[in-house]
Amino acid sequence: MIQILVTAAFILLFLKLSDKENVIDYFGAFTIYLAPLALVFALSFVINFFQLPVLLHFIAYASFFVVPFLIINAICKDYTVRKKVLLSLGVFAIVITTQIIQSVISYSLQHSA
Repeated sequence: MIQILVTAAFILLFLKLSDKENVIDYFGAFTIYLAPLALVFALSFVINFFQLPVLLHFIAYASFFVVPFLIINAICKDYTVRKKVLLSLGVFAIVITTQIIQSVISYSLQHSA
């Protein structure tokens, strides 16, 4: 739960620093992270349940780019496509970075004792 709050805070900070006319608040940043997270969770469950190829997990993580793009597209109609793509790529980079950090921390905690 803390990871969700911290990641949403990083996304909000990124959006506030990179976009001067930003109209997305903390709840928008929370939604930008939580919606694809729920989608990835559901897709991962389906992939594991049906024992599908692991490569599909990487495709599922692409939703961390697609869903923020769609949310930014719905909220900020006057932005150019280039600006929407760059903001979505920034969100994707933040999410992947926090996922990697979480994995490293949990791995080190499991194998430290």
